[in-house]
Amino acid sequence: MRHLRHLEGQMPAPITVTVLRIANLFVSRPERKRSGQQVTQALGMSRSTVYDALERMKERGWLASYKDPVPRFDTGRRHRMYYMTEEGTRECGEILSSILGSST
Repeated sequence: MRHLRHLEGQMPAPITVTVLRIANLFVSRPERKRSGQQVTQALGMSRSTVYDALERMKERGWLASYKDPVPRFDTGRRHRMYYMTEEGTRECGEILSSILGSST
């Protein structure tokens, strides 16, 4: 893939199985906001795998995020919350429907 390096930033990131699993989680309830930790726990995947996929989905315009204004009671840290955009809901729904052969 070295020869394609000059095209980086011009081509969207690939749609991986991880991206599809995360998309399915969000499309099932697009109004729900989730932290990366919640996504990691729901899918039983490694943190680095999930966060890389979340960033790829944000780059595509499928997800947006914000810093939760309320710190967690146990750690005192604020989580980044992710949510599905309208574009993401539509495009991911179409992709998942075509793969699964039914409407989501």
